[in-house]
Amino acid sequence: EGTAKDHGLEVGKQVDERYHVEKSTAAACRYLRESYARFGDWALVAAAYNAGNRRIREAMAEQQESSYYELLLNEETSRYLYRILATKLLFENPTAYGLFLREKDFYPQIPVRTVTVDSDIPDLVAYAKNQGISYKVLKLFNPWLRDKSLKVRKGRTYLLSIPLEEYRDYEALMNELNDETMVFGDTLEFEEL
Repeated sequence: EGTAKDHGLEVGKQVDERYHVEKSTAAACRYLRESYARFGDWALVAAAYNAGNRRIREAMAEQQESSYYELLLNEETSRYLYRILATKLLFENPTAYGLFLREKDFYPQIPVRTVTVDSDIPDLVAYAKNQGISYKVLKLFNPWLRDKSLKVRKGRTYLLSIPLEEYRDYEALMNELNDETMVFGDTLEFEEL
């Protein structure tokens, strides 16, 4: 929570921008840039992203080491860099690891319109209905909303994402995407050895 707030994210009962994809991504990039300026080493930056800059600095001082690979860290942080590297390898060459993904295997980007909110919304359920969507869809597209109301401080605005009308039946869309015959109907077949 503290790191999020230090990097410009609002964290509270009604709004938690750690769940806002665009804002939290921008904050994470700022954090990574600052960490690299501090450590000058991407392995230490990855460890700091997981454990925090302070913990990594303390571990380096206590163990008198400047290399990530020589630090004894907790299990999660010790594995974190290797998980990032494994993910990078998968993204670079998915077929080498048995992943044969086609365009239709991916979830489509659902077009949205952006609504600027500059005044309180006392009932987000009623607000969603007025927008022609369910409360569930409102929350799926705006996961940073953490309560059933939204209080807007003076001078503050929020941007809500509302799916375009042809994409509002989210349940039907998700059922279609989860239909195995649609997604895997033309999966590559392999010869038996």
